[in-house]
Amino acid sequence: MQSLINLLPECESISRMEDSTQVSSKWITSTLFEKAIASYKNEETIKIQDFIIETGFGEHLASTIFRCKIDFTSSNSENETLHVVVKAHPTDTDGRATFEGPLFQNEIRMYTSTLPAFHQLYERFGVKVDFAPELIYATFEPFPIIIIKDRNIDGYSTPRTPFEELEDSKMIIQRLSQFHAASYYLSEMDGIDFSEYSYSTYQNEALIYGLYSQPVKVFNEVLKTWDGYQHFIPKIEAYMEQIGEIGRKSQTPNKPGIGYNVLNHGDLHIRNILVKFNSQQRLQLFTFIDYQLSIFGSPAIDINYISSLLKRDSNGDIPFEDVVVYYHQQFAAALKSLGFLKEIPSLIDLNVELLRHGRTNVLMSIVFVPLLFVDWETMNFEDLMKTNEESGEISWNFTESIFSHPICKSILQRHLISFEHKGWL
Repeated sequence: MQSLINLLPECESISRMEDSTQVSSKWITSTLFEKAIASYKNEETIKIQDFIIETGFGEHLASTIFRCKIDFTSSNSENETLHVVVKAHPTDTDGRATFEGPLFQNEIRMYTSTLPAFHQLYERFGVKVDFAPELIYATFEPFPIIIIKDRNIDGYSTPRTPFEELEDSKMIIQRLSQFHAASYYLSEMDGIDFSEYSYSTYQNEALIYGLYSQPVKVFNEVLKTWDGYQHFIPKIEAYMEQIGEIGRKSQTPNKPGIGYNVLNHGDLHIRNILVKFNSQQRLQLFTFIDYQLSIFGSPAIDINYISSLLKRDSNGDIPFEDVVVYYHQQFAAALKSLGFLKEIPSLIDLNVELLRHGRTNVLMSIVFVPLLFVDWETMNFEDLMKTNEESGEISWNFTESIFSHPICKSILQRHLISFEHKGWL
């Protein structure tokens, strides 16, 4: 499930800077950085001269994020500076964890074990693939924390909108296919078990319903005004009553002999990709970030995110089917380049996966397609979401005008018909 915070401009998190900075002092210390850099550089004589916790951080579902500048010395140099991103388990003002769940543990496991295995696999065949920023340090004790190199210093940023050029989007999709292929190879050929990556946000049904029920309710009100589409209202209501079960089933690994599984990034939308453009504003370099929701299961889990990477034409269409074919070609090519000796899943196999594990697309479409038509220059986070003073619950301030934007309306109407034909509604 996409995280709203990752789809919004970076500045929306700054209002929480003061509280988070106070909490950070409990675990971001010179001692921590000395230990981290000593481990990273294999140098015991690290001395921290100064460090600055900078603005521009964000907060995700299971981590608090800071950007830090560290000045230090070692026996090999007088002065060095390291720019890092620090991710830690979110805490309250007493330093107690505020989120219970394995998401942060997932990311530490990815950075310390799984991603190195992927990189080593490709390097055996002379291929260098950039799956994530370089790890500086990660530990569970005395508090779960990850420190990675800050790519923003090198001109990387997180895009807000899909890429203008299809070829740029295809570069991302090729990298995704390589990621999936590495996990499939290691699972099938080397017997690596990825089943520990099993947490689905749909296990927390109250969280999912609390976050997304409001826009669905508003959408159902809008449907009452769309001639010929009113019969979808009870279908969507029934769908939302089962959303936890639908989501869990969509993200449950296939049993042996039925489909196939890969390790999915799990949250691969546009805000979880760091990109660097050249002087012509074409994609030059990029990497993935935020592996908290990585999950072993159908490749459909990640492929369902591809639409968020594709620019829509004047009619709101995207070349999704063409890109699925391209993904499969690159997946097969990656496996062949690694010397994979077993049968490679076919394009038919992939399309069956997309059909069998695609029902969450109904919710994702209703909630996230309208966000494509929000003008972030005139609407901010507070405009989009309101807090009910009586209940304390957060609700989405979707208006009829957003859902009724001509292209948005056309997209959603086509999606509803397609979802019905596929048996998802």
